[in-house]
Amino acid sequence: MRITNKYDLPPVFEEFEKAVPYDPGKSDFTVTQLIDSPRVVQLRRSHSTELEEDISQRIFAILGNTLHHLLETAAKRIGAVSEERIFTQVNDALVVSGAIDLQEPIEGGVRISDYKMTSMMTLIFNPDGKPEWENQLNLYAELVEREKLQQVKELEVIAVLRDWSASAVERNENAPKLPVVRLRIPLWDKEKRSTYLQDQVDRHLAASETRDEYLSSLVECSSEEMWERPAKYAFHRLTKAGNPSKIATRVFDNQMEADIFAAENEGNVNVRPGVRTRCEGDYCKVSRWCDQYIEWRTHNEK
Repeated sequence: MRITNKYDLPPVFEEFEKAVPYDPGKSDFTVTQLIDSPRVVQLRRSHSTELEEDISQRIFAILGNTLHHLLETAAKRIGAVSEERIFTQVNDALVVSGAIDLQEPIEGGVRISDYKMTSMMTLIFNPDGKPEWENQLNLYAELVEREKLQQVKELEVIAVLRDWSASAVERNENAPKLPVVRLRIPLWDKEKRSTYLQDQVDRHLAASETRDEYLSSLVECSSEEMWERPAKYAFHRLTKAGNPSKIATRVFDNQMEADIFAAENEGNVNVRPGVRTRCEGDYCKVSRWCDQYIEWRTHNEK
C-alpha cells in the first residue's frame, strides 16, 4: 500500500509511519487476517500495488501506535510481556502469527489484554465488545497455550475512546462513563478455539487457491463481514388529505408482512434499502474490485 500526503501534513507524520513499520514476520496469515473475510484478504493481496491511503486517515493508527509504545515501556516494570508476536504451525507447514499487546501473569495463569482505540458509538452499540474482538482474543489464547504452554485464564479489551467527552455522557445514558473501558471477553474452551483456528485457515486457504484463477470465484463475504443492515419496510398511514404520514406507523423486516398490513389498513409501504456499511464506505479498501459488491450495488440502483 502506498501512503500519500495530499493535505500537506508535516513530514514527521510520514516519518513516523516509516519508523514504526508493520511486520508480520514469516507468517502465511496473521490472526487479524484470519478473523477477516477471505475475499477481502485476497483482494488486498491481489491489488496491493494499487492500494493507497492518505496519512491524514492514519492519524488514529498513529495515536494507537504511540499508546502501544508507551504502555510497552510500562509493562516491563511490572513483569508483564508486551507486544510479543507468537508463531504457530497449522497443517504441518502453514504459519499463523499474532502480536499480543499484553500478557500479564495472574493467579493460575495469564491474562491477555488487547488495546483498542475506538469510538464511543462502538461501545454504545456493542457494550460487551464487538464479535471480531472475541474471535481475535481467543485465537491469541490458542497461540499462547500452544506455543508457550501457559494457561490463559482471562481475556480483556482495553478500549480507549478517542471521542469521549463528559457532555456526551450527559446526553446519552448508554455512553461509557470513562474515556477508557475494560471489557471482559468470553474465553472459549480449548476445543472451540482449536476448531475455529482450523476452520478459518481452511477458508483462507480455499480463497488462496482460487485467487490466481478468477477472483470472483472467491467465497462471498457474509452479512457480518460486510457490516450489513438489511432492508426494512415502513408502513405510513394516510393522512386526512390522502398523503402518507411523514413518520412510519410500523416498520417490518419482511415485505410480505408489510404488504399484508398495508392491505388491511389505509397507507403505503416505503422500502428502506439495505446498507452494506463496510462496502459502501470502502472500509475494506477493495470494494472497487469486488464483484460481489458491484453486483449488489448495480441491483440496488435499478
